[in-house]
Amino acid sequence: MSSNHNTSNQSSSLLCESPLINGNGSIEISMEAVYSNANDKDNANGSTANEYNLRNWITVPVELRKDLDRGLHPDEMQLAIKDMQLLSPLTLVPEDTQPTAVILIGAGGAGKTTLLNRIPLLLPGFDTDHFFLHDGDHLRRYHGGFQRSCNNVGVGYIGGWQTVKPHIRAAKAVLLQRAVGERRNVLIPTGQHAPMYVEKVRAAGYKTHIIGVFADCDTIMTRGVRRGHETGREYLGTVGMWEKASRDMLQLVRDAEPDLPTSGLAMLLDNREFNRPAELTVAQMHDVLVKSGVPLVEE
Repeated sequence: MSSNHNTSNQSSSLLCESPLINGNGSIEISMEAVYSNANDKDNANGSTANEYNLRNWITVPVELRKDLDRGLHPDEMQLAIKDMQLLSPLTLVPEDTQPTAVILIGAGGAGKTTLLNRIPLLLPGFDTDHFFLHDGDHLRRYHGGFQRSCNNVGVGYIGGWQTVKPHIRAAKAVLLQRAVGERRNVLIPTGQHAPMYVEKVRAAGYKTHIIGVFADCDTIMTRGVRRGHETGREYLGTVGMWEKASRDMLQLVRDAEPDLPTSGLAMLLDNREFNRPAELTVAQMHDVLVKSGVPLVEE
């Protein structure tokens, strides 16, 4: 069974030569492929494909757009920062101890969230309870306008995520600045801003662990479109974003200087076989990216 999703917002985001795009520019996806991976975070609760409905994507109404075009209200923000563990004493680091940053780099859909439970195998003693969780999901969860835009069963809103996104991004920046200023351990999953985050935490003296997570373009796009229908969050991913995340993780791990006091683990994971990541060397990941069509700047 295949489904032709004539959604202008999603088709404009997918810019590669991909079997996800049909001849007229709309997205054509095998629903068996969309729901085939039962092990990722969207199906972690054991749900089946039949429990998800495709959404009809329409332009966000003016009244709803107004509720999206704002930051979190104070009561919403308090709930979010509690979820992000910005108020937890466990995330604070004593003055005589070096704070820790763990930066997970990968395009949206690469499996960063799913791999969190594997980090203790890579970093003995790692416990998410001891980290400020710098993830926009916590802010979106409590933004009333965004939740309204997602909870209309069977309908998705074109422009909804784009409208609220600058407010979420601004809030994340303020909260990270506070967390670093208070010397809290930080966990940062990121796709597009890894170099900025690495520079920021290193400048603040953090022991910085970098874990790059790679998945191929079509897998990323398929997961993104599916999640849009499941969650109501409009999918805005592009091939260029996938390429940037892939380049950034390779370069940051390659250029890590292990003897610096701010340098920690630097690792690359091939997650194309979802939930079965394989550790690769820089040279091996370089070859994977080249074969996958990621343009690289050779040095």
